[in-house]
Amino acid sequence: DELGRPRSTVEMWMEKADIPRRSLEEARQLRMIRDDQVREFGGRATITALGTGAFTDIPRDDCPQCKEARAGGKSKRNYTATLLSIGNEHLLINAPKGISGMLGLKKVKPNYVLLEHVHDDVMGGLHELRPLNPVVFATKPAWDHLRRHYKAISGEKGRFEDIYPFKRYIIKDRPFRLGPFTVKGVKVQHAKPGDPKALGFRINMGSKVLWHCSDVYRIPNYKKVLKDVDIFIGDGASLKREIVQRHGGKTAYGHTSIEKQIKWAQEAEIPRIYFTQIGHIEKTHADLDDTLREMAPNAQALFDGAEIGLGGSAPGARHPTSMAEDLLEGKRTMMVRAKPYSEYAKQAIYLLSETDILGLYVEGYPEGPYEASKVRVEMRDEHGMADDEWQIQLGEAEKVWIYKPRIINKIDPVRSYEPPKTEIPFIHNVKILPE
Repeated sequence: DELGRPRSTVEMWMEKADIPRRSLEEARQLRMIRDDQVREFGGRATITALGTGAFTDIPRDDCPQCKEARAGGKSKRNYTATLLSIGNEHLLINAPKGISGMLGLKKVKPNYVLLEHVHDDVMGGLHELRPLNPVVFATKPAWDHLRRHYKAISGEKGRFEDIYPFKRYIIKDRPFRLGPFTVKGVKVQHAKPGDPKALGFRINMGSKVLWHCSDVYRIPNYKKVLKDVDIFIGDGASLKREIVQRHGGKTAYGHTSIEKQIKWAQEAEIPRIYFTQIGHIEKTHADLDDTLREMAPNAQALFDGAEIGLGGSAPGARHPTSMAEDLLEGKRTMMVRAKPYSEYAKQAIYLLSETDILGLYVEGYPEGPYEASKVRVEMRDEHGMADDEWQIQLGEAEKVWIYKPRIINKIDPVRSYEPPKTEIPFIHNVKILPE
């Protein structure tokens, strides 16, 4: 309508540009996901990375990360702030300098604010939220620090109560309810030696459990803390080595590495792993993501504006039984579809046969399109895909997309699930049948 062109013309353009169209069944699935969110959470449920940067400069001319940041790419990051939303209820983690602008882009008003620790990159923009009047929660040491240094932190003159006229609460060692969110503050060893302990937050959003901790050296008793967590958002300041800090002639360790945090998350069998507070890692965002996927197929770096959807509580992908079993056993390392699907590309999802749940895996992004005739030969010769199997799955498709999935773990013994009413490639909420 905007272009004044007939639909057939736009369809022709899409076909020439190899832009796939969503089928009616796919559209129905997406609507079902939104409907499920309303039923489970009371509204659309999302996690938005407003800012994902560390308190770090981007100084080097020859650094790929610095170049991308200066060019305004995904390595250009605000200080770390994360927004959790359920319907019209919004919970903000951290309020760094510039937070009002970050929220302005989303056009939302946070009802609640959680502060992780005492640094300026966590509370330096709290005064900017004065017109929005949220309820703010922090530890007693954090409030004491802010009261002592509020003029320097805010850059404003006047009484503390006038600059920060919010309802202020102290986070104690017990869970508390904030609208649709249940929050438990967990003391962790701070990345800066000598400072008060920081907090990680274990937050319940409907049936999902989120762990958020963007500045950490150690999580005491981490196996217990991370038990049953669905989404892990960790400290991305350092990739493989813990950051060494020197104070008064003494050497101490600061931020723990992404590599170590991935091991924590893997031991806890957390299906979705993300990192914020990205430090000076000397990689573009895409290269950093590739490195994280090599460490764990379900890990990725967040960028400013990235949104994590909380759609179906247990998504899964269906395959013919023989193919699903081959994927699970490593006999087949590549699969083919007639359409590109990327909704669950980086997420750990169930590997489903026609009747059973066999394991947990990550499909990865579709690669293509490729000429079907060439891929068919490769799938037959190198992956043992019979011609009749190809015909059933792909028919006479001229173009196909390939996927290179990675198995995370096997489910033993296998469990049965409720089959869908129609033949669809993905089930956004797999319902496990009783044994």
